Amino acid sequence: MTIKRNFITLVLCFIVYQAEAGDKEIWPIPTECPKIDPLEYTVHLQHESDCTKFYKCDHGGKVLFDCPDGLHFNPVLQVCDWPWSANCTLNDKTTSPKPTLKPEPTPPADRDPECPWPDPLDHTVHLPHEKDCTKFYKCDHGKKVEFDCPNGLHFNKKLEVCDWPHVAGCEDNKPSPTPKPTTSETPKPETPKPTPPENRDPECPWPDPLDHTVHLPHEKDCTKFYKCDHGKKVEFDCPAGLHFNKVLQVCDWPGNAGCENVNPNPTTKSTQEPTSSETPKPTPPEDRDPECPWPDPLNYTVHLPHETDCTKFYKCDHGKKVEFDCPNDLHFNPDLEVCDWPENAGCEDPNPGPCPSEDTDEPQPEPEPTSPSDLDPECPWPDPLNYTVHLPHETDCTKFYKCDNGKKVEFDCPNDLHFNPKLEVCDWPEDAGCENQSIQCPDTQCQDTTLYLPVLGNQRKYIRCVGGVEVINTCPGGLVFDKNLATCNLEHLVVPN
Repeated sequence: MTIKRNFITLVLCFIVYQAEAGDKEIWPIPTECPKIDPLEYTVHLQHESDCTKFYKCDHGGKVLFDCPDGLHFNPVLQVCDWPWSANCTLNDKTTSPKPTLKPEPTPPADRDPECPWPDPLDHTVHLPHEKDCTKFYKCDHGKKVEFDCPNGLHFNKKLEVCDWPHVAGCEDNKPSPTPKPTTSETPKPETPKPTPPENRDPECPWPDPLDHTVHLPHEKDCTKFYKCDHGKKVEFDCPAGLHFNKVLQVCDWPGNAGCENVNPNPTTKSTQEPTSSETPKPTPPEDRDPECPWPDPLNYTVHLPHETDCTKFYKCDHGKKVEFDCPNDLHFNPDLEVCDWPENAGCEDPNPGPCPSEDTDEPQPEPEPTSPSDLDPECPWPDPLNYTVHLPHETDCTKFYKCDNGKKVEFDCPNDLHFNPKLEVCDWPEDAGCENQSIQCPDTQCQDTTLYLPVLGNQRKYIRCVGGVEVINTCPGGLVFDKNLATCNLEHLVVPN
């Protein structure tokens, strides 16, 4: 009688353990996986035909699992249970009347005692490594499987995650030392510190700091800088027109950077006083056009009228004149340095065209220039002559557009920089204020219906989801996307959320 009571007590304890290891009881019993996983519990589904199997829901999909030997899945408690408690009535060969005695499932012979068995259904157990802070174990079917933390991180045994070393609070443990000899004491060996590479640049710290990147100014060129990488200096170029600001460690406007191109300092002092010499000024090219300034001004562009053709003009580039055409039916206005209507430009061609017929009483109005058929509505047309328009990318902070003849041309920012839409330059991410926007349509809403979503950061664009495919559209001129009505609307009619 005592043996029977002990067995019943053991069975009840095992069932209670399984119930605690599983998720919360769910009612009604789920028959399919939710599209979005609940945060507070995990959903498990009963197998269609096998009592010893079940499904675990993961991001809307079903993942098949096996119960331990001799157990059935209990859909009410969401755990593997004794067959007579699970009450599974599926067409399963193992389903049988309640046995008089059922042995407990046995763990594998080589099970690690630190790992629970069977594996918990609602979480994964991670254990610290015995000696190495950069490693940890993951328990899988009662066995420890070794993993490495990412470079520079230690395992945090409290949170069971890889973390910064100063947060993880881990110290590499050495195996227990052998008993000290009575005759003499052997000093305990210390862990050797990592040694820097032989060709390390002394100006760069080593090892690299974890919380920031070190940038150094170039010795001679204000438009270049160095980035320290594993103790070595790697040369980079600032975006066109910018200088490196060694105080802020960023590429900046020349007026703010305070950099002057200098020659490198001599390595050894000479006994003789160095001859006073200034940094030579840059010399203009031999074929420079005298009408163009040199070097080019940084804050504006010089445009010059053509000698014989009112529909053409020159743009000064590095001391040379580059010929451009005005858009159709426009003339170059030398006073404003822009292409303008002929009556405003005040230009007269030395070789005028044929005279108008005498029977024409009034001059015919000049036709307005027509924009290209594939004009991007965000780009001005014609292009401004005294500045260039840059636009942010819809989804990628490291890219931007440059408007060219009414079309957007995609460019990449230099490495590690983001596009700043206010200054229209590539900038450090913390100053650019840009966040990559995902434009992926939700699978649950795009399979059978058409869905319209806004593009964050661009009121004129919206996403049209058709059959799970994302298509970016632009509202016609003067309209913005109204996400409340899911259509383009006048901006003053859009009701803010």
